Amino acid sequence: MVLTSQSSLVSSLTYRATLYSLLAKSLGPPQQSLSDLGFLQDLFKTFETTDILALEKEMETVKFELGQESITADMLNGEYTHLFHRGACPPYETSYNPERSFSKTNDLADIAGFYMAFGIKQKNETPDHIISELEFMGLLCLKEALAVANSLQDEAKICFEARKIFLSEHLGNWISKYNIRMRKEARLGIYPSIADLVYALVTLDAASK
Repeated sequence: MVLTSQSSLVSSLTYRATLYSLLAKSLGPPQQSLSDLGFLQDLFKTFETTDILALEKEMETVKFELGQESITADMLNGEYTHLFHRGACPPYETSYNPERSFSKTNDLADIAGFYMAFGIKQKNETPDHIISELEFMGLLCLKEALAVANSLQDEAKICFEARKIFLSEHLGNWISKYNIRMRKEARLGIYPSIADLVYALVTLDAASK
């Protein structure tokens, strides 16, 4: 029974790690994600193998939006530029905490501290970019899965607690605002559908025990 429970937890964490990673990539340049056939095959395969019923609706919506024949690579590139490069929907945590603008430096340092604690060195983007935060969540899930699989209880607990704190103090603290902004500013349905799935996953993860 213990082995079955352990195996189930490892499987769940590994799946979430994969999903976080794919969602992070889907919010990057379209030519490396939403316009790339290999990426789409990996994404759809992950959707098809899910056993997380709470995410099925959002996954189906993403598949539907990506299946629209009218969407071209040029349209995706234009939407990406509109939303993320021109600032219609900033992909940075600190952009959604104007009342805490005085503490932006501290917030960035805190996020960077999480990354450093798990051996991550940030390059190019500031640490509060949504892609960076989603990739970090994926890494924590994967590290926790490996710890559980090898019966390393202390290491697994560290990863679990880091996930909870990071969601509470960072990713989970601004993702709803990002989701609302995305729905307001997007001209295509695909990015809001991805944002909805990200929000659903983060909410689900934050509630898990």
